[in-house]
Amino acid sequence: MYVSVLAVSKAGAQERHRNEVIVKLKSSISGQSFAQKLNGKPANSSTGTSFGKYKLKNSLTKLKMHKFEVAPGESVDDAVAELNADPDVEYAEPNYTLEKFEVEKSQTLSRDDLEGLVAAQGGTSPMSVTLSNIQTTEAWTAVTASSEKPVVAIIDSGTDLSHHALVDALWVNEDEIANNGVDDDRNGYVDDVNGWNFVNQSNNPYDGDGHGTHVAGIVRGVSQDLFAIPMGQPKIRIMTLKFLDDTGIGSTADAVAAIYYA
Repeated sequence: MYVSVLAVSKAGAQERHRNEVIVKLKSSISGQSFAQKLNGKPANSSTGTSFGKYKLKNSLTKLKMHKFEVAPGESVDDAVAELNADPDVEYAEPNYTLEKFEVEKSQTLSRDDLEGLVAAQGGTSPMSVTLSNIQTTEAWTAVTASSEKPVVAIIDSGTDLSHHALVDALWVNEDEIANNGVDDDRNGYVDDVNGWNFVNQSNNPYDGDGHGTHVAGIVRGVSQDLFAIPMGQPKIRIMTLKFLDDTGIGSTADAVAAIYYA
C-alpha cells in the first residue's frame, strides 16, 4: 500500500506574488500555444525581449495547469479577469504569496481550551482533534494496518536530512541514481533522491527555517521518544517537499507543484 499524507504549513497573509497568474485550462492545449493565442505571437523569449502580455513560466501538463508571467505595467487583476473570460480557461487566479503562520505566546492553548475544542468537534481525546481536525487517528490506523511503510509527503520549509531522528525514516526514490546529474526516472527532476526543493528548483530540500524539520519529527516520532538514540524503527517514510524558503515564505504555484510531485 502506498499512502501519501500531505502536511502543509498554515499560511498567514496572502498577497499577490510578483506579477504571475496560475491558469487551469479545460483542454490539453499546451501552455505555449495558449500564450501564443493570447499574445498573437510567440510567448517565450530567451533574449528578454518583448513577449506580449503573457509569458509561460512553467507547466504541470497532466493537470493542464500553467504559470504565466504578466508583462510589467499590466494589472494582475485585469489579467485574471481576462483569462477567466476565455472559453479555454477553467479558472485563473493570482500566484499568491503564502507565509508561515506564527503563533504568539498569547495564543497558547490551555488544557481546558484544548478539551473544549475536542468536545466541540465530537472527540474524546486531544490526540484525535486539532485546530483543523486533520483526522490523525484515521491516518495512523491506516499506517499501522499496512504491511508496508506508507509515505508521508511533508510540504513545508524542507527537512534536516542529517537529523539523527530522521535519517532512517527518509523516503528514497529507488528509480533515481544519486548525484549523477541525470533524470533517471524521467519525472522532470534530476537527482531527486529524497524529494525536491521547489523554491530554487534543486534536489536539496534543506530546511533553513526549522519548521519542516519540526513537523517531520512529529510525524516520525508519534508514540516515541524523539530524544532516544537510537529511536525505534519508523513506521512511515518521509518525502521532503520544500515550498517555503528559509524565511517561511512561498507561493501557491510552488505548493501546487509539490502536491503534483507527491
